[in-house]
This record gives sequence, structure tokens and C-alpha cells, in this order.
Amino acid sequence: MTQQRMKPLKIAVLKPNLKLVVCGGRKFVDRDYIFCVLDALHTTYHVVELVHGFSPGADRLAGKW
Repeated sequence: MTQQRMKPLKIAVLKPNLKLVVCGGRKFVDRDYIFCVLDALHTTYHVVELVHGFSPGADRLAGKW
């Protein structure tokens, strides 16, 4: 299976202490990418709550962060 190239994320944030929702494709498997984005958001905006589903893919990976 070949992996598709991911498009850059567009993120709009209004203030620090971010409540973040992660949802995405069930075939998303790039753990390093999602962890890198979540780390960057947390460093910049202090993520205080992460909401995600338990579906395979992006949701479940976010829950492991």
C-alpha cells in the first residue's frame, strides 16, 4: 500500500488553553505526523483537552498521544 502525501494543515486558534478536536480518515496511519502536529499545538497553545473518537486511524492515534 502506498501512502498519500498529506496536505499541510490549516489551523485557526483564537486563544491559549486550547480544547482540540481530532477527527480524520480511518486509513490515516502516520503516527509521527499527528504526534508532531499535536506537540507543536500543545507547545504553542497549551492543549488542555483533546477530544477524539476511538475509530481506527487519526482518532485512535490522537488518543495515544
